[in-house]
Amino acid sequence: MNDFQRIKPWANLLGANLRNRVFRDVDLTGVNFVNADLTGATFVRVCLWDTDFQYATLVNANLSGTFIHGVNFNWTNLSGATFRDSVIRYCRFFRSNLAGATFAGADFESDVQMAESNLTNADFSGANLRAANFERADLRGANLAAVRFPHSADSGTLRNANLAGQNLAGFNLDQAGFPGAALTNANLVGASLVHADLRGTDLSGADLRGARIRANLTHAKFEGADLSNADLTGSVSTVRLFSNTIRRTDLAGAILAQTKGFAS
Repeated sequence: MNDFQRIKPWANLLGANLRNRVFRDVDLTGVNFVNADLTGATFVRVCLWDTDFQYATLVNANLSGTFIHGVNFNWTNLSGATFRDSVIRYCRFFRSNLAGATFAGADFESDVQMAESNLTNADFSGANLRAANFERADLRGANLAAVRFPHSADSGTLRNANLAGQNLAGFNLDQAGFPGAALTNANLVGASLVHADLRGTDLSGADLRGARIRANLTHAKFEGADLSNADLTGSVSTVRLFSNTIRRTDLAGAILAQTKGFAS
């Protein structure tokens, strides 16, 4: 038995140097890892329940396949960390550094708070994000392939998130909630946004050619966007076709039938 198998729940490891350590078959319930250095650490078949990693360093740590419940990752450096296929419930990642982290196939099962976190170039491919709160998070360059996005009826949200330049071409974003989000210069060619919440969303410079948009577009911005052949049938909006919010927008071939609030 190694030393880490003898760690007791609720142990105090405040500020400990645990670089490259392997935690295997151990109950880490309630353990205090605040300010600890866990760079390169690996967690195998561990119990992470109410564990506290605030301000800790977990750069390139491996937490793949782990069940994580009620864990506090606020203000934690998790850049390059791996959560592949993990189940994440009631966890907090407020203002954490998750740049380049991997959440591929992860299940954000219940109330995961990632507000204001750095998620640039993170990999969420195939993840279930419907219970994740990404309010004001930076998701530029993140891999969102085959992701289940938060819907308007879910607890998760992408409110005010930064998704500038994202490649969402052909994505099914039906019922997704992006209120106030930045989708500037995003590629949304052929995307489906039926019943999406795009209130106040900034779509300036976005490529929406052929997109199907039946959404709430109240106060949305489309300056310089390409809506060629887009279908906005039934959308609700307060924008004006020649107002500052939609100037220089290409609407060639766009379908605006029964669209409310658009006026020339």
